[in-house]
Amino acid sequence: MIPAVNLLPWRDRQRRRRNQVFGLQLGGALTAALALIGSFALHLNAVADGQRQRNDFLQERIAQFDRRIEEVERLRHQQRELSVRIEAIQALAARRGAFARLLEGFVSTLPAGVYYQAMDLRGDLLTLRGVASSNQEVSALMRNLQEHVWFAEPRLLNLKDAMLGGLSGGSATNGPGSAINGQGSAFSMTVLRAPLSPVRQSALNSAVAAASASSQ
Repeated sequence: MIPAVNLLPWRDRQRRRRNQVFGLQLGGALTAALALIGSFALHLNAVADGQRQRNDFLQERIAQFDRRIEEVERLRHQQRELSVRIEAIQALAARRGAFARLLEGFVSTLPAGVYYQAMDLRGDLLTLRGVASSNQEVSALMRNLQEHVWFAEPRLLNLKDAMLGGLSGGSATNGPGSAINGQGSAFSMTVLRAPLSPVRQSALNSAVAAASASSQ
């Protein structure tokens, strides 16, 4: 007869041993999982820090480029202002030279016995009013203007007899110390500053017609 054996204590020990092993395995797995999660979090933080550093670097570079662009725009604005000033100075110098040439032309083309009373310059059209001792001096003035390099196409607007009283020609005529006294001619005429293109010629013809109508 086989004796009875009580296996309950052994089974309890085996069960406790298995529970201990399972707890150790579970703790190791949790520890490994926590370590993995921690390392991944550290990696993410490192990646985020690197990205932030790159973003800061890019922002700094963008700000530098913006400042350079503003400086370039400021320099361009100054260049445009300087160009405008240079053009204005050149235009003033050209007009001053042209005015000096006009005065020289007036002096060199003025015959003795002619006296200018008024001059009007609008664009390239000059309107002249004055008096002369005779019609021949007016004709001589028109010939001189026609032949001069700075003038072109003199046109007589009005010529009439007039009583002239003691006009000294010391600076307004070609004969210093001469005088216009007694019977003479009053005239008005137009003359162009220089030969013009056909396109501007038609516009000036209209201006001449208007000046002629206003003088009558």
